[in-house]
Amino acid sequence: MLHPAAINNGADGNEYDVAKMSGGIKLDVYDGSTCLETFLASVKNFATYYRWMARDELFHLKASLKGPAGQLLWDLGSDVSLDKLLELLRRRFGGADQEERFRMELRNRRRRPKEDLLSLYSDIRRLMSLAYPGPDPSNVKETVGRDAFFGCAG
Repeated sequence: MLHPAAINNGADGNEYDVAKMSGGIKLDVYDGSTCLETFLASVKNFATYYRWMARDELFHLKASLKGPAGQLLWDLGSDVSLDKLLELLRRRFGGADQEERFRMELRNRRRRPKEDLLSLYSDIRRLMSLAYPGPDPSNVKETVGRDAFFGCAG
């Protein structure tokens, strides 16, 4: 018999075993130390694939929050909506309205001792996405990113 926590109801009302159907893939834990939007994209991917209702998505999101991010649950109480939790997560841990801060980090980024070029490149790409969100039809972001990489790789 399945443990009740391993069973979920899809949008069609049918029960399914989440662990079995996901092939052992689990939603990551989020503690506020990594990119929030990457984590939320993963949550949305699970929600879409498993056809979670907002209530299910809220449950799994809350269960994934640990450390400083989990502290939000204490601040909000038990009666929080998915939209309210997402808004607060983005305000506290997201890049919204923080583009200038990430531009400053990008300008001041230097290669750390023994840091390999792939790690440096990945971090610059992350900072570029946060500092200059959205599409860039003129490719100015690529130029800025390349200049940042060459400026701190040497």
